[in-house]
Amino acid sequence: MPVQTDIPLINQLAIDEFFKRIDQAVGFVPELINLTPKEKLKHSGIKNRRETFVSKTIELANQNPAVIPSFVSMSYLEEKFTNYQRLKALENVLRQTLEKVSDTAHNEGHFAYKECLKIFDTVELAKDSNV
Repeated sequence: MPVQTDIPLINQLAIDEFFKRIDQAVGFVPELINLTPKEKLKHSGIKNRRETFVSKTIELANQNPAVIPSFVSMSYLEEKFTNYQRLKALENVLRQTLEKVSDTAHNEGHFAYKECLKIFDTVELAKDSNV
């Protein structure tokens, strides 16, 4: 299906409702935090193949409890990984939504700029023609 690039005026009430619902949605997960840039560097997180590593390690540890050091809490580990998986699913949906918002804003900015160029070109032409 072709992308509709000439969209009608977006209703400000719809945008306000969108903001309201985002605020409500964030309230459903009060555990969300903000890390400082320094904290982000300190916490390596799960990237690339690390998710598979963590998943397989949990699976193998559950199959072979004798290999789990006494100072490692499997319930804590599983809780943290479950939180990670749930939050990544949420992040993916939000990224897709953000991309749509960003692409639509980009598109609308493009058309606004093109219309301004028409005005500018007309003014320049009038100036050059001493009108």
